[in-house]
This record gives sequence, C-alpha cells and structure tokens, in this order.
Amino acid sequence: MQTLAKDEMKALLEGPLDVGLSFYFSAERPGMESRQDKTSFKNLVHQAEKSLAEVGFAQPGSTALLEPVTRLLGTERSWHGVSKSLAVFSTEGFSCSYHLPFEVPDKIMVGKRFYLKPLLPFISKNTRFYILALSQNRVRLLHATQYTVHEVELPDGVPSSLAEATKYNDTEISLQFRPGLSTVSGQRPGVIRYGQGSDTDIKKENLKLFFYQVNDGLHDLLTREQVPVVLAGVSYLFQIYHQANTYPDLLQTGVEGNADDLNAQELQVKAWPLVQPIFSNLEHSSMEEFQARAGTGQTSSQLEEIIPAALHGRVKTLFVALDKDQFGYYLEDGQEVYIHLQPAAGDEDLLNLAALYTLRNGGTVFALPAQEIPGGTFAAAILRY
Repeated sequence: MQTLAKDEMKALLEGPLDVGLSFYFSAERPGMESRQDKTSFKNLVHQAEKSLAEVGFAQPGSTALLEPVTRLLGTERSWHGVSKSLAVFSTEGFSCSYHLPFEVPDKIMVGKRFYLKPLLPFISKNTRFYILALSQNRVRLLHATQYTVHEVELPDGVPSSLAEATKYNDTEISLQFRPGLSTVSGQRPGVIRYGQGSDTDIKKENLKLFFYQVNDGLHDLLTREQVPVVLAGVSYLFQIYHQANTYPDLLQTGVEGNADDLNAQELQVKAWPLVQPIFSNLEHSSMEEFQARAGTGQTSSQLEEIIPAALHGRVKTLFVALDKDQFGYYLEDGQEVYIHLQPAAGDEDLLNLAALYTLRNGGTVFALPAQEIPGGTFAAAILRY
C-alpha cells in the first residue's frame, strides 16, 4: 500500500467508469481493539457488496472489484497503527490503495466516478510547496503538503554538491579555499582566478557559483509549478542563495540548521508553519475575489451552472462543502443537471463531480465546511469567463 501522493491522483480524476468503487475506512478508532477494527472493516465490505449488487454487480464481478479491499484484511498488521485512514479505489482493470495521514470517516461510494471529495483538502492545489535543503555536501528537493513529503529527483543541470558544481574547473578544484584566489569583481561567479582574496571570500564565491547552478537547474520546474519554496540549511547559506535566486515565490525565512541532520519528514514538520499563512491568505483572497465579482456574471452559486462550466474549463476557483453531499446526475450531451433531495438509482454526488471537472481543467478547489461556502449554498465558483 502506498502513501498518498498528489501526482498519482490524476488517474482517479478520469471518468466516466462502468462502475467505480471508492472505499474509505478510519484506521484510528480511540478505545477500540484491533479485533473490533477488523469487524468494522468486514461490515464495511459487506456494505460495499450490497452497493455493488444494487447496480447489477453480483458475484463474481463484485468479488473482482472488492479484491483490493478484502486483500487488506490479510495485511492488517501492515496498516494498523500506521495510517489514520485507508482509501481504496477499484474499477475493472484498475485499482489502488493508500495510507491516509488524516482522518476520513468510513464511507462506501459506487458510481461512474471515483468519490474523491474526502481527499480534496490534500489533492487540491492549495497546500503544495517545495523544500530546498542545502548544504555543501548535498542538495535535496522535497515536494510537500500539509500532510506528506517525498523527495524529487533533481533535474538535469542541478549539482548535487559543491564538489560536483566545481568538478570541471581544474583550477578551482586544486586550489579551492587557498589564499590568493578571487573572482572577477562584479561578474557572475564562474572560473576562480588568481588574485587577492581571503579564504572566506573564496568560499563565498564558490558557494555562489554552486547556488547559481542550482537556481538555473531548478528554474523550469519551479516556474511551471508556481508554488512556495522554503530553504533549509545553516543560516549563512540563505543570504548567498538569495543572491543567486530568480524564483519569485522563494520565502525569505527558512528552516535553519544543518539540513543533512534532518530527514524529509522532519523538514516537512518544520517547514509547514512557514508556508501555512500563505495558503490561508490564498483562501481568504479567493473569498474576497468571489465577493468582489458577485453580481457581475463572473461567479455562480448554482450547481446547474457550475457543473457545465467546470466541465468546459470555465471554473477558475471552486468552493465545495466537505461535510455535505448533493445527489443527482448530469447529462453531458444536453448539459442538464438534475438535483434530488434523496439519492436515487444512478445518482452521484454532484459536489464531487464539480470538483473533479475543476481539477481536471487546472482549476483550484477549496473544500470547506458548508457554513463557510460563500453565497450560502454547498458550492460556489469564480469563473474564468
């Protein structure tokens, strides 16, 4: 079983499916023993079997779709006490299961699309950032969210250490940090030349050369992502890196200390408080934008309008209620939305559908408690046009 990674969610956004099973199980139950957890898990599997039968999937078809779920019963020790929740997604020819680092209530959904709304706080764009961990001996780029972190392979052109950054400069390698060397004043660091200069000056110029190469190598990746970047390392490196940096979303503050002494999880824990206010401000500014555009035709609080707009890439920002479902169905050909007070056969959660369409077309989704949705409904959108 994998730890949830945002990039892997792209396959789950696709649809419609013949039948897709979404299975959520809370793996942390205060006061409950493992045996009771297993009983609760089995009860949820039986509920899934019933839901599949209601849409015409009797055995052996339902058995095949449920196999990724039932397999977890035999590997309980591998997930009990490790995850806060589990998520399993299964359709014909495809399945995946994930450890979730946050609490999700038990839920079974069967339909034409995977039910991803419980994951929206993670898979929406509003909590992604990078950590650039620097030392003279090592460079690490970490992709992180509020809950997760994983190391990213450095793009071509990014040196992994100071030694690698200067390995093709024979003069620099043989005479590095010796008195009597300096760079050409006023020029971008390149080849170290003979001249006047202290060990400290030469070391600083070597580091500056190193960081220019790191900055240049990361430029395309970071510009494409456009998310905050947090530096991690000893404090004197920050000022030098900022001189080389050209990426506008690099934070002025960073995680101070020897980055080589911290693993990825420790860096994420220390970096999150630095970026969290940025994401809170983004949500707040998006709310203000919705209010400012209200009444201009550039916003909507009606699912009948939001869903077709999201399908065709017109939704820039979507706010959806995380704690409510809105059942019904959408006919793409006629662009007609039907909303039901009670779920009927063939229905799906239209809030989930609006979010999937928005994410597939590059929009931003904020999943919030229902009372915080602007406009007083369960969904609200800022339109691109």
